[in-house]
Amino acid sequence: MKLTRAFFNEIRELIRAARATVAQGADLVQVHTNFEIGRRIVEQEQKGKERAAYGKAVIRALRGSVDVGIWQGLFRA
Repeated sequence: MKLTRAFFNEIRELIRAARATVAQGADLVQVHTNFEIGRRIVEQEQKGKERAAYGKAVIRALRGSVDVGIWQGLFRA
């Protein structure tokens, strides 16, 4: 069996395409996660009211209760 350069190029392209797809999927999961975090913050602060008066205190409380490394680059407080 002789393996050609074209064969290796096809394999390389399959791997590249798979990695790109995985990266896009991970981005989508991160967007969904951030949306859910925001939704839950709003629900917690509104407690059934139409509008909430929340701010930096919520973010500080979250930072204090969850691994600090998780929050890097997500919020400015």
